Amino acid sequence: MAGGIARRMWERYEPVHDLVYFAPEARQAADRLGMRGFWMGYFALRAAPLGAVSPSVVTGSFYVFHPSRVARALPDAWGYAAPEEVLAARWEAMEAAMTRLFGPDVVGSAELAEAADLAWRRRPRRTLRDGYWPPPTRRWSGPSGRRCGCGRP
Repeated sequence: MAGGIARRMWERYEPVHDLVYFAPEARQAADRLGMRGFWMGYFALRAAPLGAVSPSVVTGSFYVFHPSRVARALPDAWGYAAPEEVLAARWEAMEAAMTRLFGPDVVGSAELAEAADLAWRRRPRRTLRDGYWPPPTRRWSGPSGRRCGCGRP
């Protein structure tokens, strides 16, 4: 029974989750940061919430990539952009991709804002890196440009 629920959840949420790594907007964001090639951008966008971690941390955390593939991308990526810059680019790319796919009315809707707030409240309270966690806010603002509580314009 639990496997069926897990499969249904994966089928529902993985397409949205994949946007941050595979949408053209994500690749463009990585390119603007100076990342060299798909894999450098992929690993930087995916690992940025962990901070400027080493290839071994990423290999262990993601567990499906050969260590040499990760080592070719990291830590070089952190020389092009700090994890905080990568995270900001990732948020902007996600907003652009979601707006392109779902439209500004959906992305700017009260329902999507409520879903984001609910997801944020249900997040894990601990992280791999002591003391690191993004500020408590939704990750996108929608077409209105408002960012609720994050202190960014």
